[in-house]
Amino acid sequence: MQRAFLVAAACAVALLVACSGGATSRSGSARSSPSPSPMPTNPTGVALYPGSRILVSQRWSQTVSSAQAGRTGLFAAGAGTYHGRQVIAATQASLGELRRWIRTLSAQPPAGYTTLATGSGVDEARRQAERFGIDVAAFTRQRRRDGATVGLLVLAVDPHRVTRKLGLALGLMEKFESLPASLRAPVDDQVRTQFGFTATAALAPGAPLGSALAAVRLLRTGSERAVVIIDATKQRSTKQR
Repeated sequence: MQRAFLVAAACAVALLVACSGGATSRSGSARSSPSPSPMPTNPTGVALYPGSRILVSQRWSQTVSSAQAGRTGLFAAGAGTYHGRQVIAATQASLGELRRWIRTLSAQPPAGYTTLATGSGVDEARRQAERFGIDVAAFTRQRRRDGATVGLLVLAVDPHRVTRKLGLALGLMEKFESLPASLRAPVDDQVRTQFGFTATAALAPGAPLGSALAAVRLLRTGSERAVVIIDATKQRSTKQR
């Protein structure tokens, strides 16, 4: 079985090398290219772990289906197009220290936010993420000026543990959406056999593991951990405005 996984992985990587540059997502979700800030700041209003160093601050936009919307609470307003901000920061804090911070944050949510209730769909995503060195807190709030629902994820990530646990699968998951459908299915089957979930589910919009991969790419060669903050607000239709 391990040999089958290596063969599938080698085929996928070979195709990626041949087709690299310019592939777009075929998952059905419309994604705009993120716009990095020239001077990284934290515009979310949610405090990072004390002493964290901001690496990336960017805006994003993505269209999600009703099935994708209910998985983690980030897309709490249902199917549609969402806009949001993502901040990635580095910290010297240990994963244990970050876990305690995440739990405190869940018990005492950021101003205006409510922690998502148990059974809201985030529980399974949290359990999966924790296996790989990622701790998650999920929140929502109603924006005062227009009543819009804002979803929020706060992640603590150990890039080395994620890299070690995922092994060869990490490289495939980082490039998964560039694969043609004919190679996605075998990779999904092998990842499910090895880890109990598919790459498609792990990389679905708002999934903690997918959200953590950018931090892993930035920090896996260093000694720091990462904190990731992502918020999301559904774009209102013209009739709603």
